[in-house]
Amino acid sequence: MFLLKTKYSSSCSSILKSSILSRIFSASFIIFILLCLIGVGIFAGVFFSDKLKLTKAELTIGHNNSVVKDIDDEQIFDLSSGDINRKIITYSEMGPYLPNAYVAIEDKRFYDHSGIDLTRTMSAAIQYVLRGGHSSYGGSTITQQLVKNLKSDKDDTGFAGVTRKIREMSRAYQIEQMLSKQQILEQYLNIIYVGGTTICGVENGAKYYFSKSAKDLDLAEAAFLAGINHSPNSYNPFWNEGDEEVTKAIKTRTKTVLAEMKDQNRISDNVEEAEKLYNEAVAEVEAGLKFKEGSFSNATQMSYHTDAAIKEVVSDLAELKDIDEKAARSLLVSGGYKIYTTQNTEIQKPKHLVIDITNMEETEKAKLRGAIRFFNGERNNIPVAVKTGDEIKPCGAIHLTEEILKEFEEIAGKQNVGIDLY
Repeated sequence: MFLLKTKYSSSCSSILKSSILSRIFSASFIIFILLCLIGVGIFAGVFFSDKLKLTKAELTIGHNNSVVKDIDDEQIFDLSSGDINRKIITYSEMGPYLPNAYVAIEDKRFYDHSGIDLTRTMSAAIQYVLRGGHSSYGGSTITQQLVKNLKSDKDDTGFAGVTRKIREMSRAYQIEQMLSKQQILEQYLNIIYVGGTTICGVENGAKYYFSKSAKDLDLAEAAFLAGINHSPNSYNPFWNEGDEEVTKAIKTRTKTVLAEMKDQNRISDNVEEAEKLYNEAVAEVEAGLKFKEGSFSNATQMSYHTDAAIKEVVSDLAELKDIDEKAARSLLVSGGYKIYTTQNTEIQKPKHLVIDITNMEETEKAKLRGAIRFFNGERNNIPVAVKTGDEIKPCGAIHLTEEILKEFEEIAGKQNVGIDLY
């Protein structure tokens, strides 16, 4: 009797434990399904509600330079000549290798997806989980990277980071519906950071590293520029001169890009030619790429007034379109905008201030010279001269503004002298 009771109790305990585990599993499964549904709801809510504020015309690289005009509607500055850190070029001006090099290393399924590469995204997500929050590569497509470069939303962590990523996907999809693949590449390669302090766009990248235009880059040089995209200054040959580790990294990374281009048939449609070009490029990399730092010191100077006006427009455009200020400046440079200012160009132009002292007494001349020395304390860029009969002698310089001119005329008027500008 005692034995039967013990067996019965053990059997009941096992059934009870099994029932509890079953309930826990069922509850966990239901919670998991609910969390998935909530996640899908959040994704759908953010993805489909987010609207890109940029139009197709604004996303397309413009071929009309933006200009600044003064109060008299006269052009006083061309933005394309003044931005030394960014040079906008068209896709056809990027040469035969550069776009293919970026596609090969950054987004090999670029021509097959609609802005979101689900295979790459899932693979990156799995690696992120397995590696404890780290991944050997990102899941972003070139279109998503374009969005990241354009927009002002920079949240990377927590729930804000998740919603930012969803918005990035949504906007990438929207861009794909507006632009061709070529137009997307064109915009992307003009806006990306390429190294140095603030150098952006592949045209300036080619100039910075090789002192040549993007269209003139050979295969190895194009592969180098594409290869450093994830961390440009880590491979900067000018900032790391003599560093053997950096030299080795440059060779390894560039050859990786070349190998990807070869495997994806992005060097040439002719197999034999592609093989020949690939081997020549690898040999060039092994021998050491011939870097030659380009100069960016020839930009057209602008007045303080013009510079302030441009900065204000860039800030307003960035806020209006919900984009980064660097992206707003890029949009402004080639968008064909006309910026109207209150600048009075005549006042800004250098003039000669001539004071006729022919009929002045010596004591009055001394007072006037004192006045000229007083005005000399300003920024010296307007020559001042005194006239005696037909003789004109320089005697100083002033920074001439409307206020100073008015005050100077009052002084000259009180001292009974002539004053003229020419």
